[in-house]
Amino acid sequence: MEHTLKSILFKLYWIGIILMFQFGGAVGQSNDNVSQLLYTQLFINPAYAGIDNALSVDLSAQRQWSGIEGAPQKYILGLHSPINNSQMSLGGNLQLYKSGVSSVYQGNFAYSYLLKLSGSKLLSLGINASVSGGQTGFEKLNLNQYNDPNFSSSYNYSTQFNTGFGAFLYSRDYYLGVSVPYLLKKNNNEDFNIWNGIGDKRSLIISAGYSWNTTKTISISPKVVYNQYESDSPVWLIGAMFGYNQTIAMGGIYQSLGWGFLSCNVNVLNNLQIRYTYGFSMNSNLVSRNTNEFSIGYTIESLYRFNKRRTFDVKENSEKSSVKSLRFF
Repeated sequence: MEHTLKSILFKLYWIGIILMFQFGGAVGQSNDNVSQLLYTQLFINPAYAGIDNALSVDLSAQRQWSGIEGAPQKYILGLHSPINNSQMSLGGNLQLYKSGVSSVYQGNFAYSYLLKLSGSKLLSLGINASVSGGQTGFEKLNLNQYNDPNFSSSYNYSTQFNTGFGAFLYSRDYYLGVSVPYLLKKNNNEDFNIWNGIGDKRSLIISAGYSWNTTKTISISPKVVYNQYESDSPVWLIGAMFGYNQTIAMGGIYQSLGWGFLSCNVNVLNNLQIRYTYGFSMNSNLVSRNTNEFSIGYTIESLYRFNKRRTFDVKENSEKSSVKSLRFF
């Protein structure tokens, strides 16, 4: 049964790779939740589900142009966990994007299956399903002509469904992820441009990271994310985090569209992370948006039963890597 499941998953992935190159294209805009790219990738890659070997919860809140009424806001709640005594995991996230009187919402469900390639390498394969919709509350606008019938009520936009897939290869020291989180072409609403706030264009996303321990307490973790959405130019995110004793990490990231981000992460009680990310323009031709983003991450390991098929082998006469989970990359 397990061998049959693995065979089916690999066949599905080859089909997915072929479809991915069929729509090929380029990338329009990177997802603005950079701290999510730094600390968890569940919302861009379903194969990420369960790799912490614990119930993991992440919550982030982002706001652009602070102090301006109606400025863009974004909220994400995500959670994922392995299923005990198996190599399967489940996860999902909820996203809300608000700009002015318009809102976009999205829900994602992720399933992954973990393969132990060797004592030092694990490969996770995942699929996801999503649903999104939106609304514009015209009645909330302050108009000079209050009896205009075109602005007297809310307008709901069509609910849309999508699906995607991903793969995530990782060891104690590095990871490589490839995903197509939205495989189906979206029916775009011409008058509802903030669909792009959720970022559910058909896309190819490649992410990679490496953790280099310079000493027993200090680590350097370079990261890169490549986004290729259809109908636009590729977008790169390149940066690094510097960690101390798995307690605090600070770093920055540059986006090829001309934005810079500085981030700080503090680990509290080994299972709670508090993070802050500040975004700013690095190109004089861009309007400064001064993005502020706060996020927290929480893990509960007591619900998880040890499963050697989900963990790295420990070599005799060798020290374990200081990286306990990908959250510390």
